[in-house]
Amino acid sequence: MSGTQSGKRGPGLVVGTVLVAMGAGIIASTAGMDVAPAYARVGPQVFPYAAGIAVALMGVYFLASTWMQTPDRILADTDETDWRAIGIIAASFVFVVLALKPVGFVITAALLFYAVTGAFGSRRYLRDVAIAVILSVAAFLIFTRLLNLQLPAGLLKGLL
Repeated sequence: MSGTQSGKRGPGLVVGTVLVAMGAGIIASTAGMDVAPAYARVGPQVFPYAAGIAVALMGVYFLASTWMQTPDRILADTDETDWRAIGIIAASFVFVVLALKPVGFVITAALLFYAVTGAFGSRRYLRDVAIAVILSVAAFLIFTRLLNLQLPAGLLKGLL
């Protein structure tokens, strides 16, 4: 296999590996959750376990399909990986991990959504901010009020 052909597999293998690692991290974090004994069967760990397994399985699928395809089917010679977009999205995830507790779910989720839309090329800034805020507030309220799961309010504590 030539260097050019193996280079075409690189991004797919990196993304697949990162997805598997993220899924494993979600599963490990979920296993370490303190759960009240009132939850006998279905409790607050069900959704995170399902999400972790789904993310890990997507990574395994991504790795397998990238590895098994012939390199010319992975990327055409004219296709390029948008490393800027990948970097923005990765940095946004790191920000969420580091800032979730002190800043809060609503602000970090809204910033993550907004960063991803920008990384994918959206230039409708006001619309993107409005949708990001609406979705993050709605998710916060659904999880905290309807499902009784606590998400960090952070800087908006007392407002939500």
